[in-house]
Amino acid sequence: MGDYMAAIINGRPLPRVWISIRGLVGGCFRGRKCEKRMAGEMDLLDSMHFETRGQCLETHGIQGIHACAGVFASVCMFLSLSPHPPPTTLQEKAISIWESKDFFMELDPLPGAVEAVKEMAGLEGTEVFICTSPIKKYRYCAYEKFAWIEKHFGHEFLEHLILTRDKTIVSGHMLIDDRPDIVGAERSPTWEHVLFTACHNKHLQLPSSCHRLHSWADDWKAILESKRAC
Repeated sequence: MGDYMAAIINGRPLPRVWISIRGLVGGCFRGRKCEKRMAGEMDLLDSMHFETRGQCLETHGIQGIHACAGVFASVCMFLSLSPHPPPTTLQEKAISIWESKDFFMELDPLPGAVEAVKEMAGLEGTEVFICTSPIKKYRYCAYEKFAWIEKHFGHEFLEHLILTRDKTIVSGHMLIDDRPDIVGAERSPTWEHVLFTACHNKHLQLPSSCHRLHSWADDWKAILESKRAC
């Protein structure tokens, strides 16, 4: 059955929703073990002339140490963009953290994320998939993402987990993701990108036609219904 046929029921569009795992764990890496690992790297972060780090920690009302995904995920780009680049050791430390065993498995879900996704998946005429990009050093990442989904959503939800380095090639109506620039082989993906708010994208001004989901307490149902009405 082709993608188009799979997306039609009785002549009505069937919303197919893709959700990034980072839309479930959020812009901050949460978890006790993760906090402990990152605590030792705060001296390196403090040496960076990177304003968003302080803004991220303040925004999320941090108790203890949480490190913003936007800081670590942007290290390589930051090296070329900043007039005051961080030391090379910071890049190495950041990479070693997210490549380490149990990193993904120890991440805690955002408040309300699991409940919202399960509710969405239970709606009539709606398909929900988790779409995530594994890191290239995949020794732990791919396995732990499957294990994380099974832990929080149940074994049955593994049928709805897609691992791909290119999210533009998946077919659907909506992609909820905190990454603002999703590019790949398809210049015009079939889905509408709904930007999930995180500390590294909250400053971006979106066109009026674009949707932003601030949290899982936000009205995601209204966004979904807007696609159903199309």
